[in-house]
Amino acid sequence: MVAREKDSTTIISILEGNANGKHIELVFANIHGSNTWKWKARQVEDKKFIMRFPNARMVRDWSQFKYLEMSNVDAQMKVQQWSPSVGAKGMLQQAWFRVKDIPPDQRSMRTIAKVGGLVGKVTKIDETTRFR
Repeated sequence: MVAREKDSTTIISILEGNANGKHIELVFANIHGSNTWKWKARQVEDKKFIMRFPNARMVRDWSQFKYLEMSNVDAQMKVQQWSPSVGAKGMLQQAWFRVKDIPPDQRSMRTIAKVGGLVGKVTKIDETTRFR
């Protein structure tokens, strides 16, 4: 079994031509083999795929190429290290909310977090104003 590193996920973009996930998987299986690693490309956008590599070094090596010709189809691809913005629907918005009329005996951190959780994910509670 090969240990996975955190930064071994890639974005594979099809620059020219048409290729699907199976075509991409076949390219890497033919070069590196498929006995020790399961090559699995998952489409996240039109002509963009995410694929995990066995290690981060391999990602760095492949991402140095400007583009790669695919031998099994008439297409070109580019390998890049994954970033969290791939497939994002938009920017996460943050907001502060002031909550009033919670009885003083009910102002525990847990209760305030539950009330905030009705709006979205609670990331911080201002403890200095909890009892005001």
